[in-house]
Amino acid sequence: MSRHYDGRAKYPRVWFNEAMQQVLVLGTIDLCARRGWRLHGVGTDLSHFHFVVSWREYLAWQYVRQKSKKNVLSLLLGRLTGETGRPWFIRDGSRKRVKNRAHLDYLLDTYLPDHRGLFWREGDPVPADVHHVL
Repeated sequence: MSRHYDGRAKYPRVWFNEAMQQVLVLGTIDLCARRGWRLHGVGTDLSHFHFVVSWREYLAWQYVRQKSKKNVLSLLLGRLTGETGRPWFIRDGSRKRVKNRAHLDYLLDTYLPDHRGLFWREGDPVPADVHHVL
């Protein structure tokens, strides 16, 4: 079934190389800082990425996902690769809520670092080349 979907897809499957993963991490850090959202951590892999974010004001999670992944991060990936109009992310990504402190600790201490790509967590220094990438 996967081959069938891939064969009918308008664009080839996305594989995030190291430069793209760096854009995802740094772009998410920058976006959350500009919007006043608290970014707890980001983990990347060749085929996907996760971020754990919280905010104080009332915002629907759909708004946060739309403004981050669909708009800003897609724009940055397009600039990096020169591809415009390409969907970089699946339509309905995960929207799981952090249940409690133990769940948050698991995500930040185990789940995100276990991905094969880049990992950043709140409190880590922001890489110096953030402005070069963005």
